[in-house]
Amino acid sequence: MDQTTPEHGAPIALPGECRRRGSRSPVTAPAGRNPCTAAARGPRLRLTATAGAFFLLAGGVAVVSPAAADDLVLGPQISHTGQAPTGYSVTFRIEDADATSMLIKGSWSFATTESVREDQQNTSPILPQDWTTGAFPLQSPNRPSENWPVATMTEESDGVWTYTVPLPGGVWDYQFYPDCTVGSISTCTAVTDPANPAWNTTDAGTTGSPAVFSQVYVPGDSAFGSQAPTWLAEDTDIAHGTLQDVSFTASYSSTGTDRMAVYTPPGYDPDREVPYPLIVMTHGGGEDEIAWSTRGRVQQIADNLIAAGEMQPAVIVMPSYSTSPTGYADAVVEEITPYALEHWNVSQDVAGRALTGNSAFGGATNEVLFENTSAFGYYGVWAPASGAPAVGVTGEDGAVTLNPAYTDPELPALLGLHIAVGSEDTGGDLRGSNVMIPTLTATTEREGLITAGVPFRYYEVPGGHTWAFWQQALHDFLTQTAFRTTTTEVSSSGGDLVAQVAAATAEPAVPTGTVQFIADGRPIGDPVPVQDGTATLTGSAADWSGTSVTARYEGDALYNSSTSDAARFTADPAALLEELSGRLERLRDAGEVTGRVGSLMSGHLSAAQRHLSHDRADLAAEQLRRFVERLDPHSRDGRVSPDADAQLRAAVEVVLTALQA
Repeated sequence: MDQTTPEHGAPIALPGECRRRGSRSPVTAPAGRNPCTAAARGPRLRLTATAGAFFLLAGGVAVVSPAAADDLVLGPQISHTGQAPTGYSVTFRIEDADATSMLIKGSWSFATTESVREDQQNTSPILPQDWTTGAFPLQSPNRPSENWPVATMTEESDGVWTYTVPLPGGVWDYQFYPDCTVGSISTCTAVTDPANPAWNTTDAGTTGSPAVFSQVYVPGDSAFGSQAPTWLAEDTDIAHGTLQDVSFTASYSSTGTDRMAVYTPPGYDPDREVPYPLIVMTHGGGEDEIAWSTRGRVQQIADNLIAAGEMQPAVIVMPSYSTSPTGYADAVVEEITPYALEHWNVSQDVAGRALTGNSAFGGATNEVLFENTSAFGYYGVWAPASGAPAVGVTGEDGAVTLNPAYTDPELPALLGLHIAVGSEDTGGDLRGSNVMIPTLTATTEREGLITAGVPFRYYEVPGGHTWAFWQQALHDFLTQTAFRTTTTEVSSSGGDLVAQVAAATAEPAVPTGTVQFIADGRPIGDPVPVQDGTATLTGSAADWSGTSVTARYEGDALYNSSTSDAARFTADPAALLEELSGRLERLRDAGEVTGRVGSLMSGHLSAAQRHLSHDRADLAAEQLRRFVERLDPHSRDGRVSPDADAQLRAAVEVVLTALQA
């Protein structure tokens, strides 16, 4: 059996959590032991001796065969069925002896690009049992709300309600509605899964805002094209960062305080010499500080990327602020960010600071971007509900007119700008039509930035106004934009070209990879490795002396590529003469220069080098002219092939130009 994939029919208990029927408390385990494993060995979860095997998969995920449990296990149980449509199913169980009925709502209605083309509002969604490869989560109707499927649960045992659904790989939100009917669900009170609490809830209570949805991760099955990206998983074999929920003084709040959830990376060191980059990450409208750390999967995404060497450690703060973005643009600059700068070991430099926001707070992030640009070095604007300055098209020639905000010189000076939207996102006010507001905002912003010549990354994949899409946007931001900018400078030293590659944000890791040197648009030799931020090209002075030179850094796993400004360099004539002598000898060894003519030409080069050492450039030039005269194809002293003739003449011209300089 493949150790990373459970046998068909085996339910996976959530890593880090197990609860038995009749218990309000999680099964706990000593440090380093999986609670589900501890549950199997102790009295809290009784297993029959003959029902089936209990075993542990790689990574500490406990698996129990369906017939093994004497007591029903509460919380989501993930089963690898190996059957269509997804290869996986999840069974949800909640205990509520007082309830006469139970509903479950989950983020598992779907659409495809093709189906949305015919049904933009997704009024006839693809349901889990009909899931197909390429289908993505999308509400029905398609708009910024929790318009997800609602199903009736079955009372499996006295007071235990159950529901099973096939699901593809991914992270799925769900919540329960006791004693409620489908038609009246908007008036009912939802509850999260007590057997699968959010990270900020323990037996002692909840710190900060309570989660409104519970989540379950399903790995998916590649045989059905349903596998989830590994960066979403809760990998027990890697180091983990820490989440905390803190209260801080906030003048903008009616209570005088606000809250923020804070992610510090694995091994966070408050005394680290190089401070950590800071990301201020804001939720969507109507949400709070817990949204990104639960529905957005921040900790898992950051932990996995850091472990994979695709991201350097960073501190991420997620403020609650308010359900409305009004006033946020001022608060994030004047109070929220300063609090983070004071209480964590983070960069005090704007180059080490990023601001992101989605949906309504994507619009608020736009407000900071266009009105207080230099407050942050990096921005992530995802599914913005507003905030894009106008872009117009006028006249018969279709001339584009821009709001002056796009031509602010601070915009192109940003270190990174990331705009993202799901291609099926109709979020925001539909204005009585099928106008796709976040898509319209994002595409307007894109066109304005392109027209103004502002560099940015535009990320658009199939998806809607959903956390499933925003998880992807965050992953792309962290692996393509945030704190990855570099600068490259090129200079000459004697007969060498030197490229200096530096990170724009102070980080412990220095850029690695290679640099390609380019002269007048032509690559010079092979890419040169970068060592300690420097790449040096030797032995090719004749190829670049007197030309327009650039150095292109190709990037690595942590840093993006960059290209130097073009510069014109003239190599040291002595170095050029040395290269010319070496070229001549190689041509002689290859039989391209034969007879006495090779020795005569070598003598002219030696004489030129002697004259140059005595600062007699005029006499050195005379020897080079005599060198060229030896290239006479009718010479009785030997033969020079046409190719060697062309090479040597071109090289002499480079030396003569350098001597004149």
